[in-house]
Amino acid sequence: MSDPKAYPLPRFNILLKAARGHQVVDVRCIVLIEADERYCRALLTDGSHRQLFHTLTEMERALCAGERLGELLFIRTHRSFIVAFHHVIAYHGLHDLMLIGGAIAPVSRKLRDPVLLAASAIRVAR
Repeated sequence: MSDPKAYPLPRFNILLKAARGHQVVDVRCIVLIEADERYCRALLTDGSHRQLFHTLTEMERALCAGERLGELLFIRTHRSFIVAFHHVIAYHGLHDLMLIGGAIAPVSRKLRDPVLLAASAIRVAR
């Protein structure tokens, strides 16, 4: 994983069921989580992926999506994506978020307003 010391944020670890047993992951290193049938796939800051044996809804609850964890904010942007807003670098048009490492996450029409609200709140808070 990439160096968590590079992020001046408090450490938040989460225990996840992964393909190779349970793993402790520093949530500061999660860029996005994508639904993959009954599982999901997490993209980390070092570019690696973790296959997780959790549904996206379970991950949404575990990461308190839509609520702040200190300076961290995870938000559902699409029925298949949760994005770490502390890793968003640009909002492309009305449909996509650009994240560090070149990852792109879609924003659904239904969730566009909450995503824009979160984006404006992040700018004000920083």
